[in-house]
Amino acid sequence: MRRFNQLSIGRRIGRTALAALLIPALSVVAAQRAEAQIQSNPTWAVLEFNNASGKGPENLGATAAEAFRSELGKTGRYEIIPAETVNRALITLNLQPPVTQRISLIRLGQEIGASNLVSGDILNWRIVNDGKGKRADVILRVVVTDVASGLAVNGASFVASSTVRPPDTGEETLLADALAIGATQGVTEIISKDLPRGTILNTTTDQALVNQGSRSGFAVGQEVIVLRGREQVGIGIVSEVEPDSSTIKLVRTTRGLQPGDKVRVIFTPKQVSDKFSASGGVQVKKAAPRSPNSGLLTVAAVLGLALVLLGQGRASNSALVSDFVAEATNEGVGGQPAVKLSWTPDLLTKGNEIRDEWQIWRDDVTTSPVLVVPGNQIFALDTADVRTLEYQNIQTVGGRSCDVTDREVEEAEDVPGLVSGRPYRYQVKLIYKLLSIDVPGADTDSTYCYFGSSKVGAKGTATPFAVPVTVSPAAGSTVNNPASVTFTFQAAPTFGGITCEYVVQISDSLLFPKSRTITVAKFIDNKLSPATLSVDGVPVTGLFAGATRLYWRVGVRNIADKPGPKPDQYTGERYVFSFGSEFLVP
Repeated sequence: MRRFNQLSIGRRIGRTALAALLIPALSVVAAQRAEAQIQSNPTWAVLEFNNASGKGPENLGATAAEAFRSELGKTGRYEIIPAETVNRALITLNLQPPVTQRISLIRLGQEIGASNLVSGDILNWRIVNDGKGKRADVILRVVVTDVASGLAVNGASFVASSTVRPPDTGEETLLADALAIGATQGVTEIISKDLPRGTILNTTTDQALVNQGSRSGFAVGQEVIVLRGREQVGIGIVSEVEPDSSTIKLVRTTRGLQPGDKVRVIFTPKQVSDKFSASGGVQVKKAAPRSPNSGLLTVAAVLGLALVLLGQGRASNSALVSDFVAEATNEGVGGQPAVKLSWTPDLLTKGNEIRDEWQIWRDDVTTSPVLVVPGNQIFALDTADVRTLEYQNIQTVGGRSCDVTDREVEEAEDVPGLVSGRPYRYQVKLIYKLLSIDVPGADTDSTYCYFGSSKVGAKGTATPFAVPVTVSPAAGSTVNNPASVTFTFQAAPTFGGITCEYVVQISDSLLFPKSRTITVAKFIDNKLSPATLSVDGVPVTGLFAGATRLYWRVGVRNIADKPGPKPDQYTGERYVFSFGSEFLVP
C-alpha cells in the first residue's frame, strides 16, 4: 500500500477519493449557510405613505414609498416585497391606499406574507429659497409594524431637505429629492435601533424572569408585549433589570405566561408637530401627564377588547351600544310611515374596523331582522316598504370559541314594512369581527372570527303615522272670513288603545321657524280609522302683521311614545307633521 501511494496514479486516486468524501459534507455546510442567509432576511413591505399635508402632487405618498423601498433594499438586511405584489393584494382585499387602520394593515401583511410593514405620514413640506437656489423641506414620520402582533416595533420622525437646486427647478423634482434623502435618513435610524427582545425563563403569579437585561437594552419602565408563537398572550412593564436578566410585572394576560414565551419591548412613535421649528427641525409634542402604565392602553385594547367582547361580560351584559333611540318621522317617501333609529356605539366598539353589520329587530317580526346596515353606520330608517334583506344569522352571544370564521349570510324575503298608527318596539344587535390572532385559543387559519352581541332595546315605543293630509283651506285658496276659519284635515290611521295628540299650526313661512309659528289648536282624538277632523272658529286676522300669504300644517303623535317623534327641524316639537299648505287672507 505504501508503494502504491508513492506512485503518481495512486496519489491521484487518493485525492479523488478524498474529494468524493468531502464534497457531500461541504455541500451540506454550503446549503446550511445559504439557508441561514435566507432565514436571516425578514420579509418587509413598504406601503404608500399618507400625505397628511393635504397638498402637493397626487403621487407624493407613492414617491415616498418607492424611495424607502429602494433604500431598504440596498441594506441587504431585508427581502423587500415588490410594489406590484402589494398593489395586487390591495385590489384583492378591496383596500384603498394609503392604508392606515391597524386591522387593514394586518390583513394586508398576512395576504402578502410580510413579517413587517413600513408605512408613514408626510406631515408637511415647504419650498425654501436658499442662496441663489431653492430646496424642499419635508417632515416625515415612519412606522414599522410587526404583522404578527399588529404593533409598532420601530420608526422615526425627522425633517429631510433636498439638495439646493437652481431657481427654475420644479416643485415635484425638489420633493422627490427630499424624499430620497429622507429615505436614507429614516432607514439609517431604523436599522440603528435594536429594540430589546428576550425569552421568559420562569414565572410567578404576576411576574416573569427574562433571559436578557441591561446589556441587551432592557430598562426599568419599558412596556413589553409577550408572544407565544403568533399569539399575543400578555403585556407588562419591566420592573427590575440586571446586566443579563430582567423581571417584568404582568399587567394583563389572556392565557397566562410560561417559560419559552417571547418578550418584546414596545416601540412608541414620537408624536411630532406638522409645524417646522425655528431651526428647521421637528417639534416633538409634549405628552399629557399620564399614569405610569397609561401608555399600555393601546396594547391593552388588543387583549382587553377581545376579553371583554368574548367574555359575555360587563356585569352579564354583552351589549355593545348605548342610547338606542326610535323616533317616528315624516321622512317616509310620499308621506308614508317611517321611524328613524339611531344609537351610540360602546366605547370599546368605537373603531369601525371591528363592526361588521348592525341588525335592527322589530317586535312584529321574530324570524329575522327588519333592517341591516353597515358597521360604520349608526342610524337607519324603517319605512312602510316590504323588503328583502341578507343578514348574518349568529345566534350565540359572545363566546370564546372561533365558531364562525367566514361571513355567511341568509336571506329574509317579504319582510313587512310599517303600518300607520301601530306602536313598535325595536332592538339593535351588532355582528362584530376580531382578528383570530386576538382571540384567545382560536385554532384557525382564518383571518377573522365573527361574533354577535346581545340585542339592545330602544327606550320606548315608536308609533309611525302616515302624514296627515290638509283639506281646507285648500292649497292656494283665499279664506272668506279671516276672523273665523275652519281647518279640516284627514287624520292618520291608528290602532286601538292609542291616544293621539294633534296640533294645528300657522306660519308666514313654509319652513315654520319657531319664532314665526303659532299653535292655534291642540287636542286629543282616538279614532281608529282614517277620519276627517276639524278645528272651527280660528281667527287669523293680524297673526302676522302685513302678511297676506300664510301656511298651515297638522302634527300628530302617540302620547305614550318615548321620547316621541323626531324633533321638528325648526321648532324642536315632537310631532309627525303634515306638509305645509298655503292659503291667502284678504
